[in-house]
Amino acid sequence: MAIDKKVWQQALDVQNACNLSGVVYGMKQMMDAVCEEAQELGQGTDYRNTHPLVMLWLDKLCHLAGIQAWQGASAQERIDAAFDEAYRQTRETEQVMPGTHGLFKQLSADEETTYRAYARENDPPDLGSWDIYHPVCRDEWRTRGIHP
Repeated sequence: MAIDKKVWQQALDVQNACNLSGVVYGMKQMMDAVCEEAQELGQGTDYRNTHPLVMLWLDKLCHLAGIQAWQGASAQERIDAAFDEAYRQTRETEQVMPGTHGLFKQLSADEETTYRAYARENDPPDLGSWDIYHPVCRDEWRTRGIHP
């Protein structure tokens, strides 16, 4: 049985938390779901310890405790993959762009053409907010020599 969509959504919602004790108390429901899934799949401790949901909750706890420090690019790639999986699990129809924490949707070929045309014809409204623009637009602006 797949982990309920609500549990995945909670892992995304907790990223805005500011109360460490509240996060710790809320983590139990997630861990129960991961343990149940691991048992159904015949998986052990490694599966539980490295599950994307566990990584997202632990990332938040480390952030709140002030000890969040990545150990190389592979750790960042793993947390990016955990975010991507959580967004994939919480969205039924729209695919998200890998490596973007679910902030940007995966574009069809026609949509990418439209986005690129827009970026060729328009400058970004605010270079200070560069990260809010779709990566396809940012890529096109970079080819025009525009970047923050």
